Amino acid sequence: MAITERSLANLIPGQPHVGWLTKAIFNVLDVHGSASTSEITSKVYAVQLAFERLHSPSKPATKRKPDRAACVRCALKSIGAIKLDRAKTRGRPWRWTLPVAKPVANDE
Repeated sequence: MAITERSLANLIPGQPHVGWLTKAIFNVLDVHGSASTSEITSKVYAVQLAFERLHSPSKPATKRKPDRAACVRCALKSIGAIKLDRAKTRGRPWRWTLPVAKPVANDE
């Protein structure tokens, strides 16, 4: 599924602009179905590094910020992601998934 501004805007009503972080999180959840906060954070960081290396290869890579998980949690809430449960791994991060679209009733 191709992720575009329009498809994310339909998912998030009332939000005119969707940033790179939200798109990256949406892609991770779309591919994996469900993922923990730490998995999403590491994959988003990898996306950021790949983007930076592609567009400015001479600059040093951005260091991982300690508050990245907070930014990811905020973005997850903004796209309406649902908390499934807590993982059994160390630190017990939340596992997230995208909301399931409700089927449209056909009145024929």
